[in-house]
Amino acid sequence: MKIPKYLVVDSLVAVISQRLVRKICSNCKTAYNPTIEEREDLNLEKQDKLFKGIGCEKCNHTGYMERQMVYEMIVITEEHKRLIIKFNDVNELRKYSFNGDNKCLKEKLKALVIEGITTYEEYIANLQVVI
Repeated sequence: MKIPKYLVVDSLVAVISQRLVRKICSNCKTAYNPTIEEREDLNLEKQDKLFKGIGCEKCNHTGYMERQMVYEMIVITEEHKRLIIKFNDVNELRKYSFNGDNKCLKEKLKALVIEGITTYEEYIANLQVVI
């Protein structure tokens, strides 16, 4: 469907993307030493720990209890509209949109792992959809 870009941008007010990530069960939450890959991916120091649920009766041996919503939102500005009309580069648009306090899904997911709310595996599973 070939719709002119100017018609699309005139209709846009905001764009939101969301995921529900599984939270680590607080009853069986255990710290572990991250792998080299995890450490590099999350920019962790050697002494930093990550967490996972080992499974218990409370979480039905899954290691997870409940879910948490994670989202990214872009409120469309005139600059966004200009970038959409002028360029076809999604990376340039994302770079402009997610700076300062406005964090993208990847950064928010990463923070949840580092804070011990969810696991690295959950981060990777949800990243596959984002990228």
